[in-house]
Amino acid sequence: MAVREHERSSARQRRLARNLVVDIDEDEVLSIIAKLGGSKSQIRKAWGVALKRAASALRMKAMAEFKKQVAPRSQKMIGRRVLRDIVIRRNGDEFDEAKVWFGLNAIKVRDLRGRISGGRRGERHQLRDELGRFAPATRRRQAREIRFKPAGEAIPVTTWSGEEAFINEFESENRRGRISRRKTVLVRQASGRRRVREAEIDIYEAM
Repeated sequence: MAVREHERSSARQRRLARNLVVDIDEDEVLSIIAKLGGSKSQIRKAWGVALKRAASALRMKAMAEFKKQVAPRSQKMIGRRVLRDIVIRRNGDEFDEAKVWFGLNAIKVRDLRGRISGGRRGERHQLRDELGRFAPATRRRQAREIRFKPAGEAIPVTTWSGEEAFINEFESENRRGRISRRKTVLVRQASGRRRVREAEIDIYEAM
């Protein structure tokens, strides 16, 4: 099966511009084909079977790496973020290709494993009047910085000033019906329909 080198090179350059390419040594494959023989349809069928198996194995490794580097709380999210292998059919002398697609849009803090610390805690000050009531502070105490330390190895620590964000606690129920208290970070917005939005962590650069 002859492969036009100039066509293969130009297509490769286009793919490299937007994708991470995992190469199968086509020269080695062609040398094996030459030794074994076989019709064009047989070769394509054998290639297709091998390609699907390789893509499936690659996806499993990619899911394991995604779990290690990003550390999402839900296993379902890993499956949604690493899409099943997509086989691209090629015509003529070109071999079929397979893709493993990653969803790398930002993830909410609540959906990532990690530790949230900082923010306002307890009473803002200890000033009282003669009746024991809170008295106005002479100066406003600056809110503590909020810090999110993710469990994922590839994601850096993210911080927000105490003025722009605050910690929100909520209840979460797992598959077994167990309810636990968790935290997330809400960011204040100066404009828009909603006064606050849930903080998100960018994973594109990390991955």
